[in-house]
Order: sequence, then C-alpha cells, then structure tokens
Amino acid sequence: MVHDFASFPGLHADEAWAGLRALEHLERGFFTLHGMRYYAGSLYPYALSLVFKARGASVESLRLPGLILNVAGLGILLLLLLRQSARSAGLFVALCCTSLLLLLEARIAWEVMAWNLFGMACLVAVAHAFLVRGSTSALTAFLFFAVSLVGVLNHFVFVSWSLAFALASAVLWWRGRASAPTSRFFVLNAVGLAPVFIACVLQWRLDDDSFRHHPTLVLSSLVALPLLATGLWRALVPVLERHTPSLQAWCSARLEGSRVRKPHVWLMVVLVPFLIMHAIGLLGVLGNDVLYRRLFGYVPPLALRIAGLLFVGVLIVAVVVACLRTVRAFRQDATDPHGAFWALVLPLYAACFPLFTSRESPRHYLLLTLALFYAGAVLIPSHLPRIRTRLLAVSLVFAAATQAVAWWNLGSPPRPPLDFRIGWRKETSKHLQDIAPVYALLKREGICHYEGDFFIQQPLEFLRQAEGWSCANPAPATLEYCPTCAATFFFSVRR
Repeated sequence: MVHDFASFPGLHADEAWAGLRALEHLERGFFTLHGMRYYAGSLYPYALSLVFKARGASVESLRLPGLILNVAGLGILLLLLLRQSARSAGLFVALCCTSLLLLLEARIAWEVMAWNLFGMACLVAVAHAFLVRGSTSALTAFLFFAVSLVGVLNHFVFVSWSLAFALASAVLWWRGRASAPTSRFFVLNAVGLAPVFIACVLQWRLDDDSFRHHPTLVLSSLVALPLLATGLWRALVPVLERHTPSLQAWCSARLEGSRVRKPHVWLMVVLVPFLIMHAIGLLGVLGNDVLYRRLFGYVPPLALRIAGLLFVGVLIVAVVVACLRTVRAFRQDATDPHGAFWALVLPLYAACFPLFTSRESPRHYLLLTLALFYAGAVLIPSHLPRIRTRLLAVSLVFAAATQAVAWWNLGSPPRPPLDFRIGWRKETSKHLQDIAPVYALLKREGICHYEGDFFIQQPLEFLRQAEGWSCANPAPATLEYCPTCAATFFFSVRR
C-alpha cells in the first residue's frame, strides 16, 4: 500500500481536481458542500487544503490522508478480529493480500477511496461494541452518528452501508429473540437514518449561493445533528425495551399469512438487480483481472484469470454457506447476534447497492470487498472450521501469485494504454498513465498554455499550480494520448 504511493499509479484527473479544489479552499475557506458531482461532497478537498497548508501541495500530500485513513481502517478491523481469534485475523490478512483494489487502487486520492474504508471500520467497531460487549455508551452512539454523517457528506454511496446496517439490525430485533443489546442497536440504526436523510437533502437541494449566504447556520446545524441524534437515542432505548414484546407480537400478527413469511425468497428477488448490474464487474475486481488491465495496461494470461475466478468462487461459496449456517444457528438459540448481523448485512448491502450506483467501478466496490473479507473472517472459522484452513491456504497461494505479478509489473517499462470492459461498461487504462514526463517537458520549456482531454489537462494543471514554473514560452501545446508514441511515454505533444 505504501511503496511508491506518490508516483504509482499515475495522477488521475479526478484526484487532480480534488487537489485543485483544495487549493481553492486555501484561498476561499469552506465555501461549498459540493464536490465534483452532486453526490460527492467537499469535506475531503477541504481536509486536503489543511494538509497542503501544513506540508505544501504535491501528489504525495494529495494521497497521504487517504493512505493514513486506509491503513487505520484496516488496523481497526484487524484489532476487532484479533479479539475474536487469531485464526479470524489471519484469514482476514490473507484475503486482503489477494486484493489489488486494497493494495494499489485504494491509494488514489478519490474521496470515496479515502474515507469509506475508515468510515466502515468505525461503524463495524460500533456494531462490535453493541452486539458483543453490550455497550450502552452515549459516546459510542455519537461516534456512530458522526461517522455516518461524514460518510454521507463525503460520498452518497455510503448511504447504502448505513441502510444495510439499519435493515440488518431490524431483522435481528424483529425475529422475536430481541435482547437488550440488539434492541439498543436497532434504535441506534433507526435513529441514525434521520441525520443521514437530512444530510442527503441538504447536499442535493442546497446550492452554493444559499450556502454562502448562511454558512455558519448550515455548518453548525450539521455539527449538531449527531448530538441531537445521540440524545434521541438515549430517550428512545428504554421506551423500546419496555414495549418490545408487544411490538413484536403486533408485527407478527400483521405479517402472519403474508408473503413476507419467506424472507429468503424476497432476499433472492431483491438481489437480482445486483447480480445483473454488478456481479460480472465485481468478479473481475475480486479476481484482479480488471485491476491488472487498469493499473498496468497488462492482459493477464488465461491461467491467471482462471485462478482468479476459482479463488473468488471458492471464497463466495464459503461465505454464503457460513452465512446460512449462522442464520440457522441464530434462529435456534440466538446466542451470537454479532455473527448473525454479519450474515445478514452482507447480502442486504449487496441488495441496497444498486439503488445508489449502477456504475461498475472498482472504487465503488471497496466497501463490498471489505465486507466480504470481514464477514468471511468472522463467520467461517466458527461455522466452517475445516474449510477455514483450506481457504487460508488457497488465499495465501493466490496472494503470493498476485504479489509476484504486481511486483513484476511495477518493475516493467510503461505499456501502451489498454481499452477493456468492467462488466457491462467500457474502461481504459490511459487515465492512470504517468503524466510526469510530459509535465517535466512542459516545465523545462516554460510552456504554461496547453490544451487536452480533461484527463490530461487536470493533472497538469494541479502539478503546475502546486509546484509552479516560469511561463517563459507563450507558445501553446496540444496534448493527446498516443498508443504508438513509446518514446514520449504514449503521449503526443504538439507545439
């Protein structure tokens, strides 16, 4: 995750845009809630502006906050698993070592990459505190609400994680075996949807002019939301605990005789959109086929692609079987609400996912990948102990192959840009080409006026504003991708 993180992969236009927005925040302060798109916020660019203020603007400064948060998030998840068992932690580490999404793609300074892993880890820690340790801490509840709010303001796709948590906690509570911890956790998630909804409405409906007229009111209201939600949670918990039996009886009476009595059938139905829109793309990401092409412009040999598909197939089958056994055991004795929660939240998250994005992109699969790995590490050692050893061995072998191919590619000369598909969508590797040689050429010749594709122009503009150079040459330059121009690193520069 750390090796050459500032130089590989090449600076992407979207992260360069975030860097340019951060430079704008340095001049204007916090002036908007919006990022590049309506579904992304400006919290991350503003955080980058603070980093730039402390250590200067550069690609290293641009990617450093995301790297720190991702390492911290993985550390939190690993510590939680170590509390369960060393076997769970070992399996999780082995699974993470198989994923180029975590090891290389996650270093790109997108807001969705920089925060989501850490935000997910914080919410997982809260779930562990409530369902394993029976926490009643208002501070833990506040952490849950604050992290959820920041996650949604950072990128809309985080709502899918909050919604999956709420649905899974509701199922745990409704099954008629609700304990005090599951009741408190259900109220936590139900109340948590309110600030998430308010944040979504604000981000979608509040334009920049309105925000600039009332910035203090908007920001203070957002800061107050987690505090208000914590107070509401403390007030509602005793009420729900008193009325849980009657509420469950009422729900059971209303649902008796309805088609909802077979929830597994409905779950399979709602998973169909996910399977249609995202299954192929996710398989390519988990097996690294997509990432070899995207990061290195490298088409893996057939044997490596088959190995990736076999590994992913074994992993998914093992996790599905472990989830089914966990749910069956919970229905019998309800002694492991934490395991049951993970057996539920994984398929529910997959079901919610298409509601928030139809785009097949590796960055959007980060949460799903971590959820799959974490759920497998939690459930498989307990419910499939014999399979755990075999899955660990398979994961280590596939991780070794992945690492070997990745290191070989990192030491190879640049390749021509490669067009390929991720699921149903066309993708290309050219947006991650190293533009540093072109930047060095323009800087050496003193050219500050250049035209080109957004994915070329934005990285150059960030590098120019971050480092600066003398604009001695008034001649403009036109830049294009050039698959046959190996001498100029597959870029064409016309003056």
